[in-house]
Amino acid sequence: MKLNEQILKQLIREILTEAEENPEEAPEGPDAKLKTGIMSTQTRIKKSRERIKSAGDELDAPEQQMINQVEDKITQIAALPDVDLTRYRSLIVRVLQALTNNIAKPAMKKAQAQQQTQQGEGA
Repeated sequence: MKLNEQILKQLIREILTEAEENPEEAPEGPDAKLKTGIMSTQTRIKKSRERIKSAGDELDAPEQQMINQVEDKITQIAALPDVDLTRYRSLIVRVLQALTNNIAKPAMKKAQAQQQTQQGEGA
């Protein structure tokens, strides 16, 4: 079968239609975007505690330590005189996007493939 422009367009339409009909099947990964706004220290502490509690079994002690170190380093940088992290927002977003693309997305694809394999075996 020769793949011409018309067939390719039809395939793209079918995939887009299928994705719209089944949004829960699309892999949900971490969002690399940063929200704007301000947060009080108390709210920040509360959200940190909630994040730690919700980590579950997937996050082991070395990973937790690494996350704490990264957060500490970013806090130290932000606390330096004349440093405003909001001026470096685009750089931080690029770093988060690189982490997402190189770590989270491949993991999500692997998990989705395993899930599809398991569903295929169960049928």
